[in-house]
Amino acid sequence: MHESLTNEPVSSATPAFRNTILQAIAEGQPVILLFRYANCAGAKDYFIARSAAEYDSVLTHARAKTSITAFFQTNFKLHGIADDLLCAKTIELLPTVATEYEGIDLLRVDGPDAELDDVHYDYCTTPEDIQDWFRSNRGGQFLAGTMEFWQYNCPHIITAYVPDDDGVVRPGAY
Repeated sequence: MHESLTNEPVSSATPAFRNTILQAIAEGQPVILLFRYANCAGAKDYFIARSAAEYDSVLTHARAKTSITAFFQTNFKLHGIADDLLCAKTIELLPTVATEYEGIDLLRVDGPDAELDDVHYDYCTTPEDIQDWFRSNRGGQFLAGTMEFWQYNCPHIITAYVPDDDGVVRPGAY
């Protein structure tokens, strides 16, 4: 990870932010992007970037002060094809993450759109929720883990903020 990404707040215009995301994409890893919108009562959206063009397209949704957290595949404990074995492993993982995070994020990463809707993203808190999700997404590419956006920037998670028109990062209330 480039050292400029550890000096928070990081600007989304910093070349190292884009380059780090594009490097992961070039290595065949999808990158999950959480957009949190300043002064919008907790409003947020989830996107996936699987190509440079998709990443650039997703960034058009961001306005000044938007917090963009990139979650790399290494952040997720499980990934692969949604089947019975990985469903069981996800259920086993639930108690290990539920003590701090209360649930587990499940994301289907092979959908046609960059925006992750309710079909492609779910936050599950019970084994039954996980089983239902796997039934609905059997055979799809998935990631399972936690998206702890409040963590400090590290090789698995990087948060950057869209600068104002004058190029200065001014984080807001999220």
